Amino acid sequence: MTTENNAPYTWEEIEKQVRTAVLRQLNSLIYFGPQDEAIARAFAGVDPELFDPWLDSDRASNADQTFPVERHGIYTVSRQAYAYAYQTDAWFSATEETYHLACALLDGAYALADTDGELSPLAKLNDPPLRRMLETFVARWKLSNEEYRSGLTVRELALLSNMTVPAVRTSLSKEGFKLEANYRTDAAKDENGVLSEEDAVVWLSRRRGFVPTRTDSPRGSSGLTTTAAVQQWLETLSFTAALQRILASNETDASSLAAKLDLDPVWLTNLAAGKAVALNVDGLRQLSRHLGADEAVFVSKAVHHLITVEMQGAAA
Repeated sequence: MTTENNAPYTWEEIEKQVRTAVLRQLNSLIYFGPQDEAIARAFAGVDPELFDPWLDSDRASNADQTFPVERHGIYTVSRQAYAYAYQTDAWFSATEETYHLACALLDGAYALADTDGELSPLAKLNDPPLRRMLETFVARWKLSNEEYRSGLTVRELALLSNMTVPAVRTSLSKEGFKLEANYRTDAAKDENGVLSEEDAVVWLSRRRGFVPTRTDSPRGSSGLTTTAAVQQWLETLSFTAALQRILASNETDASSLAAKLDLDPVWLTNLAAGKAVALNVDGLRQLSRHLGADEAVFVSKAVHHLITVEMQGAAA
């Protein structure tokens, strides 16, 4: 995958670091959480013993890079943050909740190391790509959302402009921009002092490496949500949450859409509500085509969801 809009990292690079972060959290859960193997298994999505480095390589089968990371909330937050930080076609998928959760990740809400002292890509040491991406997202969110404005640090300006911190300081001084005092005793040098968002917009607009925040709509000329938006939600959200987001973006509800597509309104309403419904592959394919979704992705995710709901009902 090529990088987009001068993004310094591909999504594959970030996803690999998300996987590492999840494994660090799993390690902490195994040793510090409830002494119940079922909990670790449920967290990992596969047998946690597969991550044991002493296992036979054939049995392990690169489990650290193949386990279902999409199940984890940190994956969703990172995928949405990446899209907004680097303004890809799915830039609009980030929400206020994404912002708060990204801040929590940066503040230590997720394990920063495992019991062997192996650092997570969320730790500050070594300035890992995952952490830099999340910081870039937070900086852009503050720049573009007035209610969160508190000034941008030199490091945040550097991340948004794809410049080094010394180069940013030189440029600010040369162009006559003054930092406002915002000192914290625990802050690194490049985090002390902030540039107001108004001045930051002016300064950033002069930087070749800065990608302006987009304002276009996720809805295409047809009036329906764009394929990129649908794909992003299907990849990062549960099936029910993705379907609800798509319907809301198209400013329609399940009942109205069912009438338009000649589908059973009760069936579609219950499907959108996350309830158990009869498996109707033809109906799912028709729905996916209308919504502009990849049929294979949409239908397979819907089938997986429906089977899971059915099994949960049988076990209750």
